[in-house]
Amino acid sequence: MQQVPDWVDLGGEAFPPIEDRTLLFALPPIGVGTAECESLSSYVIRLAREHSLPPRRFISRILLGCVDQAKPRCDAKFFRHYAATVNGLGQYAEKFVRALCVATGRNDLEALTMLPWKGLLAPNGTPLTFASRRWCAACLHEFRDSAPLTAQSRPTYWPLSWSISAVSCCSRHLLPLTDACPHCARHQPTLPRTAELDRCDFCRKPLSVFEDSAEVGAPPPALIPLWQASTAAPVANLVGQMIRLGPSVEQENVHKRWVTHIAQHVAATGYDRASTCRQIGLNPRAMYEWFERGAGVSLESVLKVCLHLGISIDAVFGAPDAQVPVKSLPTPHPTSKPARRRHDLATRVQAKAALDDAIADVQPRTLLAISERLDVSTGYLRYWFPKEVAALRAIHHRRLLEARELRQQRDAALIESTIQAMLRAGTYPGRKRIEAALRAAGTNLLSSSNLAVYRMALLLNVKR
Repeated sequence: MQQVPDWVDLGGEAFPPIEDRTLLFALPPIGVGTAECESLSSYVIRLAREHSLPPRRFISRILLGCVDQAKPRCDAKFFRHYAATVNGLGQYAEKFVRALCVATGRNDLEALTMLPWKGLLAPNGTPLTFASRRWCAACLHEFRDSAPLTAQSRPTYWPLSWSISAVSCCSRHLLPLTDACPHCARHQPTLPRTAELDRCDFCRKPLSVFEDSAEVGAPPPALIPLWQASTAAPVANLVGQMIRLGPSVEQENVHKRWVTHIAQHVAATGYDRASTCRQIGLNPRAMYEWFERGAGVSLESVLKVCLHLGISIDAVFGAPDAQVPVKSLPTPHPTSKPARRRHDLATRVQAKAALDDAIADVQPRTLLAISERLDVSTGYLRYWFPKEVAALRAIHHRRLLEARELRQQRDAALIESTIQAMLRAGTYPGRKRIEAALRAAGTNLLSSSNLAVYRMALLLNVKR
């Protein structure tokens, strides 16, 4: 039997054997190993476009067929609420990465998510990814004007940093990320119905605000720093560092490296863990949970620690010998409790007299009204005069019950008279007609007592 060669030459072109081919094109992701790395959702959309399929049909009919077990649910609810998590570190990110690696034969797609940081970041707490797509209008403008593609230019895609909730601006242009179409103001789904990344999924108009500019060749006004914030740009840079280091980080040691580095910086500040957490704006037990119990760290906590202590992500997870000077924390002010307000004996006598008068009054004041008139708290009255306060509450409760009973009697008489009047006029007293008549009188049939009165009165009067 003749052996089939590893490569078959057909007309000068070599093709791999059938068993070595993949189901989908091995489309290379954009920017792996850089701060502008492509997101997994963007990669899926571009891959669907290469196969001439709508993204959602591509996912449900082709992509998920590559996962043998525990297929992710991709119904309307998923696309509406959970699609953004494919860029995070949860179950959907893991399943989509596994399916794409099998279908394309690539092994670098985990870098398109936050999965490389799964050993450090906590899976719960503040959502890691934004619920819908966000974009920088200046970047979309540059992507659009980069055609024809060159070795330096990039096609339209969505960087991973745009999908991270903590990032609010573009690190290149310092513009706020937009999450609504400039034409129809609709929020864009993470996995849209169409495979055009630069157009609205609803009105089909361009998402770039510079599309309708009078001067087509003019530089976008977004390059002018129109938006400034103290922490937005540093946060975007820190997240960019995490994305860049993602492919090289070791998940087994990532939590240990964080704890070790932060412990050294905390010791250098001269504060204990709890004081450092308070200065940073974290829970006082946060570092205890990280150091002693191995708890995961939220991305918000990572960013707060880095910003307040002057630490870069590169210094912690990049070069092991990187040294960054410790940023000194401000001297904490003594947080003494405010002095307790003390009331003299005269105030207590006045309070006792006011409570006695309210109990004896026909229409007694409320406890809140008495406390406001005496300039004391209700807790003060409850503490010094528990019997009087209980008696006053009993009076108000009894008055509420009496008022409720009178209202029920009035409503019952009104319902019965309305039914009788309609029957005399030759009109059937249906529920809608009775509701309209009662609404004009300031009541309704929503309460169970009024509804029971209506049914009984209807039964009795109709039989007559």
